[in-house]
Amino acid sequence: MNLTGKQQRLVATFLDQRLARFRRADVAEVLHRTISPRNPLRATSLAAVALRTFARDGKIVREGHLHWKVATDVRTLLDGRQLPQHDRTTKLAITTRVPEKWVAVDLENGEVYGGSPQGWRRAEKSDAALTGAAAALAKRQGADG
Repeated sequence: MNLTGKQQRLVATFLDQRLARFRRADVAEVLHRTISPRNPLRATSLAAVALRTFARDGKIVREGHLHWKVATDVRTLLDGRQLPQHDRTTKLAITTRVPEKWVAVDLENGEVYGGSPQGWRRAEKSDAALTGAAAALAKRQGADG
């Protein structure tokens, strides 16, 4: 099930007017007028498609289990992609016996961090080879599939 252009514009207008959080039912109510015959289940299905589409495009983000909100803060990565900034921070942890084999790259500003027995540390210029190796591996894995 796909959204028509008119339905996409209606949902976009609805999102432009929303300052508070909203639910799928709110979007279904907007879409219900556009379908014939009018069927609440079909409107709910279309609303789910709309939410997935707008979330994938970074225009909305989840807020809790049932609610959504318009993404206000957007981060631009070095490759030009834009991602929504979430309200809460997320701790990324890796449990390993060999921390030195791990590398993390901040795709927004290019900072590189390497694993150490004490945790993450900013990589030195001499560790630049790690970044190149990680990028080559990621590119190879992306090409493989």
